[in-house]
Amino acid sequence: PWRLEPREGRGFVAIASRSFSAGDLICTELPATWCYGWHPFNASQIDSIRSQVDQLSAEQKEAFFDMANVFPEADRCAGIYMTNSFDMVGSEEPACGMYLAIARLNHSCTPNVQQTHRPDTKEEVLYASRNIEAGEELNDCYIELRQDTETRRRELQEYYRFHCLCSTCTTYDKEIANRHLTTCVTQPPRFLNEDDSFRCKAKHLEGYVMTLIEEGEIDMALDCALDLIRCLKRKSSVGWSERYMAEAHIAVFHIARSLGDDYSYKDLAQAHIKDAHRWNVRLLGRDSAEAKLTAAYAQQVGLHD
Repeated sequence: PWRLEPREGRGFVAIASRSFSAGDLICTELPATWCYGWHPFNASQIDSIRSQVDQLSAEQKEAFFDMANVFPEADRCAGIYMTNSFDMVGSEEPACGMYLAIARLNHSCTPNVQQTHRPDTKEEVLYASRNIEAGEELNDCYIELRQDTETRRRELQEYYRFHCLCSTCTTYDKEIANRHLTTCVTQPPRFLNEDDSFRCKAKHLEGYVMTLIEEGEIDMALDCALDLIRCLKRKSSVGWSERYMAEAHIAVFHIARSLGDDYSYKDLAQAHIKDAHRWNVRLLGRDSAEAKLTAAYAQQVGLHD
């Protein structure tokens, strides 16, 4: 579904070979190798990784050793593994796997794909999170996106050892440069542009909803949860907000149900669990554990998939 093309200063990028609509399945992939635990790896895990790499086909070995390695101080196999492996989320024990194709996707703070793990098959599954044109770069994200640019860059530098120059971050750089020119300030205070502000607001609102629930302020929690959804649905939030939509709608569903059987609350619960299920199917697939859970919730309030 994509081809790899070299880009100066970025290595290889994945370019869509055809167009995809939001919710389209792009690919599924089984791990070439996998091991229990997460990095940093101990000697036993490194031995296991080396042994599995030795058993790969010549083509797979070439693909493996062609991967980036931002941990040159480590064993070569371990460094490549630490740089490119995925946590196998939902597995009975902590584990991570090397998916030679999907690992080629670079990070963006405004990604256009969503990958998820299927614990029962060990597959990594990739969906289009928004419409993608043929020739457009396919980008996943490596970190929590509801953070300001400086925090995202610091986290990416710490864990992945690169300075993010995605379109979102370079837009921020241009705004900073323009701000310097217009204010003549050589060392301005920390700057949050509009995009940063709404990312941070979304994260804050999510936490505040939980605080209000714990304090028994359920009506206020509902208002706050609805405000979170409005924040995520802003046109300028498209690109980073999609992966947080389902959980936000699920929060409204649970709060509305807790407020009783009044028709207005029941209608609200139905509307939001329907939206949550739609988002889970679109980003994670109908067979995902998340989509099955929201389908079950929908049935509880009289809706059918």
